[in-house]
Amino acid sequence: MRIKYFIAIALSVASGFALRAQETIREMELLTVNDQITTVITATEPVRFVDISTDKVAGDQPLSNTVRLKPKEGAEVNQDGDILAVVTVITERYRVQYALVYTTRPHEAVTDKAVLLSETVPYNNPAVSLSTEDMTRMARRIWTAKAKYRNVGTKKNHLEIRLNNIYTAGEWFFIDFSVENRTNIRFDIDQIRFKVEDKRKSRATNDQSVELSPALLLEQGTTFNRGYRNVAVLRKLTFPNDKVLTIEMSEKQVSGRTITLEIDYEDVLRADTRTCCGPIRSTTDCWRRTSHETDPDTHHRPDGLPRTGPGPEQLGQDRYRRRCRLLPEGGCRPLLGARDEVPQRLGGLPRRVAGP
Repeated sequence: MRIKYFIAIALSVASGFALRAQETIREMELLTVNDQITTVITATEPVRFVDISTDKVAGDQPLSNTVRLKPKEGAEVNQDGDILAVVTVITERYRVQYALVYTTRPHEAVTDKAVLLSETVPYNNPAVSLSTEDMTRMARRIWTAKAKYRNVGTKKNHLEIRLNNIYTAGEWFFIDFSVENRTNIRFDIDQIRFKVEDKRKSRATNDQSVELSPALLLEQGTTFNRGYRNVAVLRKLTFPNDKVLTIEMSEKQVSGRTITLEIDYEDVLRADTRTCCGPIRSTTDCWRRTSHETDPDTHHRPDGLPRTGPGPEQLGQDRYRRRCRLLPEGGCRPLLGARDEVPQRLGGLPRRVAGP
């Protein structure tokens, strides 16, 4: 009897998926549109493909997760209730379809439509091996990991750029690097470029350089005073021993400071396949993971704070919580330490708690 019950449940679930797999216009979500109103569809992740079934509706993609739609003709051609087109939006992990219905009254047209989870259908996109959300989560964990590379770096103009870690996941490289500014002049980032260049440049030969576009740059900040750390995600590549992978950071000012980090192929071959620095369950663990207790060979921590200094027991819970932010995936993120940049406790933590 119990076996029949489970079989019935399985058949009902399978039939539900079958009905979901085939959908007509009557079963789709309807969006009312008007030629005087622009309809914006916002997805929860980057959009990889958009299809508009007819040429009665114009559309474009101004942002990676946004689709903009507008009918080409008005009430002189269209009537209330006319289905102008079906728009299909495919993202990295799901797809959704909407039927666009014309209305002669502009106040009834949909101006902003956010894609709901209940409207989506799971989709295994063969062109996406790692979604942007998963890529960001892994990069954030690497950002909090202890530096494993100690002797790969460059010093110039009182700046030091160094390689912290290289991880690999599928067809992607996660390159963790940091920059230390030993001057009192703020560094305004103009651009960060990634290239494969000749290791030894000769005037007699042409320099062959290939510029790479990162799929993700974790931190989008454009200025820093003392310390800077970032994780870049590049598609997996191989290059001969006479080439190097370079990271070039330049300043906005005219003839501004520029510093370049060269990474040999041997360093790339040492890339780690692990992408987690271990569970961090408290801000005390976060402090110790990012402080001098776990990084004794560097003069400054990756966030630019001095290597020596009071720990959480001496600094007090109220202050050291400003320097560590716990992340939902189990990692932590050290802050820059400026008191005026954090107006309140992070992560919903109370202002006063017991000591560690």
